Amino acid sequence: MAAFGGPPISGTDTNVAVIPTANFPGFKADPNEKAKPNSLRNLITTTDGNVLQELDPITLEPRRLFTYGDIDDALKSSNIAPAHPCVDGETNEYFTVLLTFGPTAVYKVVRIRQSAKGPTHEPDLDVLAEIQSPRPTYMHSFALTKRYVVVTHWQCDFAGWGMSVLWYGNAWESFMAQDPKVKCTFYVVDRQHARHVATYECDPYYAFHNVNAYDDGDDIILDMSAYKDHTVIGDYYIDNLRNETSGKPPQQAVLRRYRLSGVSKQASLSAENKKVPPTPVPAEIVFETREPVNFELPAINPSHYQRPYRYCYGVNRSGETRSLIYDRILKLDLEKLAKGDHETSASYWMEDQCTPSEPVFVPTPGA
Repeated sequence: MAAFGGPPISGTDTNVAVIPTANFPGFKADPNEKAKPNSLRNLITTTDGNVLQELDPITLEPRRLFTYGDIDDALKSSNIAPAHPCVDGETNEYFTVLLTFGPTAVYKVVRIRQSAKGPTHEPDLDVLAEIQSPRPTYMHSFALTKRYVVVTHWQCDFAGWGMSVLWYGNAWESFMAQDPKVKCTFYVVDRQHARHVATYECDPYYAFHNVNAYDDGDDIILDMSAYKDHTVIGDYYIDNLRNETSGKPPQQAVLRRYRLSGVSKQASLSAENKKVPPTPVPAEIVFETREPVNFELPAINPSHYQRPYRYCYGVNRSGETRSLIYDRILKLDLEKLAKGDHETSASYWMEDQCTPSEPVFVPTPGA
């Protein structure tokens, strides 16, 4: 983890291999470089830190490490960012959320896009909002709709203003215990007007992955794989997973849908005094899956990002084998879940002695 904003190791061999992003708009194009096949101009990878890696888009050889601060000096002091950025496939705008540790944690919601002057000019980087909080939190992902960025501020808080990472040398031992009295929040940032317009809150939970989000009239629908708390991170120590006789089965996530209602109303109220953060209002849980329908490592048809959708895919632990990790793939019908059908909403695929990895959705050409 890049605790002070720079790459943890110099050179090109650092593991920054969580999420690949093609055609990253944060690079100025070389006017003399030949066009790549299939419009593949560049390729980067990201991890949970203020560090990115550029790869050769053809050979996948590492080229260099860099930070968001190399794109804009205003981000040099930022410490970490989610491994999962959000990209609007129609506008090719790239979004992330950078956290700066300190007595007051600062979350910068950032948009990067190609310069309006063309790809050979320096890219445009905008800080859409700076959100202050007493809680510096490990966030692996966040959410995006066509109108809003949603910072999903669950509970997984660093101790000591974030400096605990330096003391312990790892993230897991640096986290505070969950506080049942502290609400989790959803910070809603308007993409067009570059402003934090609404805040919603709910009971404590933890998550790694947002599934998808979209605008539903004046509301936001947001789906995620939610846990009761962040102790699940400790459950995935290798020594525990390898112990099939006395190992502890990891805590499992459910697919949960939240509704953030009346965003424009909240935006109007917060606009009356721009210097005061929006007053939190309740977020609604629309539905969530029940055991044995635990759900992680979500995937959907990429053409439905930021849009209404029906199906999502993930991995599941059946509890029917000795394995402490996932042993089957599942497909969820969200329309059925929304109607209260918990019996026929899930379909499974399982192979004996096999462990699935994260599903990858490959659309049928022309579908």
